[in-house]
Parts: sequence; structure tokens; C-alpha cells
Amino acid sequence: FAAILTDTSYEDAYEITERIKQRCEQESTDTLILNISFGINTKTDDSQDLLKCFHYAEERMYTSKLLEGKSVRSTIITNFRAVMEEKTGETRKHCERLAQLAEEMGHHMQMKSYEIEDLKLLALLHDIGKTGVPDSILLKPDKLDDGEMEIIKRHCEIGFRIASSMPELVVIADGILSHHERWDGKGYPNGLKGEEIPIMARILSVLDSYDAMTNDRPYRTARKNEHAMMELLENAGKQFDPKIVNMFIDKVLYKND
Repeated sequence: FAAILTDTSYEDAYEITERIKQRCEQESTDTLILNISFGINTKTDDSQDLLKCFHYAEERMYTSKLLEGKSVRSTIITNFRAVMEEKTGETRKHCERLAQLAEEMGHHMQMKSYEIEDLKLLALLHDIGKTGVPDSILLKPDKLDDGEMEIIKRHCEIGFRIASSMPELVVIADGILSHHERWDGKGYPNGLKGEEIPIMARILSVLDSYDAMTNDRPYRTARKNEHAMMELLENAGKQFDPKIVNMFIDKVLYKND
């Protein structure tokens, strides 16, 4: 179902959806649970195509269904995360920590609610492409040779193709493709530089690196928080977007301390 509301801001539409959700909760019983997932978009000038606005809202709705965990489509996340954990050793706790950091960053960057949902979804499934990399390479205990590294790097493109083929994940496809790009243009797969890199991928790069440094990995023990912050600052303007690094440290890390 679609409702077209005239002279209505995004914020007003969001409040309406929240009221409907509350009514669903109030009317639910033990045997009948009512739930509706919403997607919202706002047409702000005559140049915007109404049909495109509708499709954009529909994409937001699919994302909400996944993240709320009350839809059959949420099994997509569950299944992919299970496979990722089995194949890559990327733990559930790591993904959940990233999703939490993503939500905090999204609020501090004053993102809209659907943008925060997209960022959390990217945090959960950014390495989905590793499910298409051979186990012999993913689980190799020794250092990878150049050819094997090239195969590993393809996981961004594999993940992009997986996400692009699914309506529920298409909103994070570009973020998956670009999450190993670097601010200085020395990343992969496309050597994007600076603000050419999608904002969600730039945010995830900082969060993922921080979480990897501050939690134990099979090949090294966790670093102290101060050391991780110094590493982020040293690589700001090289690997990372410097504005995102500064905001992450000032607004998220110091706040949590």
C-alpha cells in the first residue's frame, strides 16, 4: 500500500508512521501480532519524478523489514551472517558492535532514520562477498601470495553483485563495493579518492578498523583504545576521511569514555 500525503514534511510523515506502529503494538495479542514496515520519501520540488520517489520509499521499506527482524526477509541477514561466520571467522559480536557504532555515528552526523538503517545494514553485511571466496584462501594459515590477494580483493565486487540482485540489499550495494577504497585513492577495487567514495563506505572504513584494532583477533591481541585512536589519526587523510575520524573520536569514543 502507498499513501501520498500532500504538504507533508519528512518529519511529519515519520511521526505518522510511528503512531501507526504504536497502534499495532497496542492491538496485538499473544496469538495475533500486528506489524507494518514503512518506507518514506519526500518530493520537495516539481523537478522530482513522483514514480522515482515512490520506488525510493519502497527500497526504504524493504530495508526496514530486514532490520526490524519481524519479516521473513530478515532470514536473509540471519543466513548470510551464519555463512559469513562459518567461512570467514567474522564473528556475530563483531558485526553487532559495528552496527551499534554505525547507529551512534549516524545520529551524530544527523542522518535521517532510513540512512542510519542503511548504514547499520552495511555494517552487518559489508563482507558478504567473502562467501564467494574459496575456503582454501580464506582459511589459509600462511601469508597469501599476490594471486591469492587478488582473489580476496574480489570479495567487494562479489558482494556488490549479490546485493544488487536483491531488492532488500540494493541500497547497500555501492557501500559494499567501496568499503576498501582509501581517502588517498590507493584502495580497491576502483581506486576512488576522497568524496568520490560513498559516505557510508567512508564511515564503515573507520568503524571497522577501530573495532578490528580494539578486539582480539587470531593473529594478534587487542590494542588499547588510546593506541587505536592514534592509529586512526595518523591515517586520517590517507586511508580515512579526516572529518569522519575526528567526529568518531570526539563524539563517539570520548562520549563512551
